[in-house]
Amino acid sequence: MLAAIIAQRKKYDVETRLPWDKAIHDQVIERTSGHKVVALYAAFNHEVDTYAIMETLWWDRTLTLVLPKISNKVMTFHPVTGFQDLTPRTTWNP
Repeated sequence: MLAAIIAQRKKYDVETRLPWDKAIHDQVIERTSGHKVVALYAAFNHEVDTYAIMETLWWDRTLTLVLPKISNKVMTFHPVTGFQDLTPRTTWNP
């Protein structure tokens, strides 16, 4: 099923996906109110655009945004304060 969802999403161009990504962005931002830490993932390929969500969250100085990193099959979460904190993708290519 995941493969079918990814295949379908890849059929749409960025402009078509934009309103969907914006709706998800707005829902995520709405749900972060009152939280001190928010975990998110950095989007790959044709996944939902999480970079716009990151940019919005970075404006809230009372909040810490953390992203996962996997090393030796262990997932840990690390604070990120800007795009400079991200490392290039090396895996996950559906």
